[in-house]
Amino acid sequence: MVAGKRGLFIFNRDLRVQDNLALLAICKQVDSLDCIYVHNPAQASADNYGCKQLGQHSQQFLLQSLHQLDNELQLFGQHLKVLSGPLISSIDNYLQHHQIDLVVQSAPYGTDEQRLADSLANKLSDLGITYQQVWQHTLFSQTQLPFRLSALPAHFTPFRQKIEPLFPDVANSQALISMPPPVTKASPLAAFSRDTKQHIQDFQGGCQAGIAHLVAYFGTDAPLTYKQTRDQLDSWTSSSKLSPWLAWGCLSVRQVWQQILNYEQQKGANQSTYWLKFELLWREYFHWYLQRHQHKVFGFSGIHGRAPLTTFHADYFAIWCAGNTPYPLVNAIMHQLNQTGYISNRARQIAASCWVNELQGDWRYGAAYFQQQLLDYDVAVNWGNWQYIAGVGADPRGGRRFDLEKQTRLYDPDERYIRRWQGEATCQPLATRDAVGWPMQTCAEAVSAGNQA
Repeated sequence: MVAGKRGLFIFNRDLRVQDNLALLAICKQVDSLDCIYVHNPAQASADNYGCKQLGQHSQQFLLQSLHQLDNELQLFGQHLKVLSGPLISSIDNYLQHHQIDLVVQSAPYGTDEQRLADSLANKLSDLGITYQQVWQHTLFSQTQLPFRLSALPAHFTPFRQKIEPLFPDVANSQALISMPPPVTKASPLAAFSRDTKQHIQDFQGGCQAGIAHLVAYFGTDAPLTYKQTRDQLDSWTSSSKLSPWLAWGCLSVRQVWQQILNYEQQKGANQSTYWLKFELLWREYFHWYLQRHQHKVFGFSGIHGRAPLTTFHADYFAIWCAGNTPYPLVNAIMHQLNQTGYISNRARQIAASCWVNELQGDWRYGAAYFQQQLLDYDVAVNWGNWQYIAGVGADPRGGRRFDLEKQTRLYDPDERYIRRWQGEATCQPLATRDAVGWPMQTCAEAVSAGNQA
């Protein structure tokens, strides 16, 4: 190690100190280190789909996570700096005021984030600064996969069958023992929001909260019945509820995996504990799916280049987003999503199916709205699942359509969920002509036509 070497670590979707392989890597290479997070206010602006990249629930969870991360760093004599602005210009401005020899960050997995990382790499190269990325968002590295990335199985089941023999090869989580001192003096955490109100009672952002929830969940018998309860719509103990902390990197997927194995050793393995691993494999698949197909994961025609027979009507989109459709169950789901930032996996499938099939909407708008509203938004999982429902992705059956009446009978037979989230249908007729004068169906007519199809 070169004496006096100064490092800069950029946090992103890895808001933790422990089992952060990228942070471990830079700590071994430098004598002093600054830790930063770059928040771009433009994420709160509407995108091409009229949705924000970062909604209010995610912003709150992120703010809490940054404060807890700063608390964790202080235990190692470090602190977190939050910069505001576009990534490249924020880093460039920082480097103009501080001498840095090495910049490290976790390898991003979203296509936009990868593009930004490439631009940052070029900028740092021009400045003569070494830049490193460390891949750590998945259970396995690309070199561990039993196939070339270009030969990623087209569907989940063959992927799972090829991956399951590798279960013993999942690396254990790694502890951070010490960190180099800061390059610059400590300063108060300058976050991008002063709002500290807790929007969601059950979810608190942060690595400390994530570990606490992980320990609490596996301190119960709930994992032993996970397979039987996971599809419930509105029960805190029906599923692990770990997704928000995984999505923001407050927990690593290795930490969760290791906790499952420890639980099986203590209380025994059964179908439900296996199913927890099964769900992590779905996450794994969609992350490699995004690496394999890149921009096609966001295209209307999907990975096969076949456009679905859907379109976009602003009025239909508005009633779906607001939970004002003719379907009480869907309305309740959307009300819960809008108020809390979280809905169950089953609820997500039901709501997505309604938008794509009953309202015949462009699936990308639904995916973008979920991106805005979900506090556990994961770019690979969200867009991969929406493609799956829309029939333009990894579903071998070419899409999924959920019978909404059947789903109500199965998962809300006494309509308790509908009543709790005020899902009673209040759909109003929509405009009969669009912006250019073409005839449009009313909401009721669209529903009737969908039922007859």
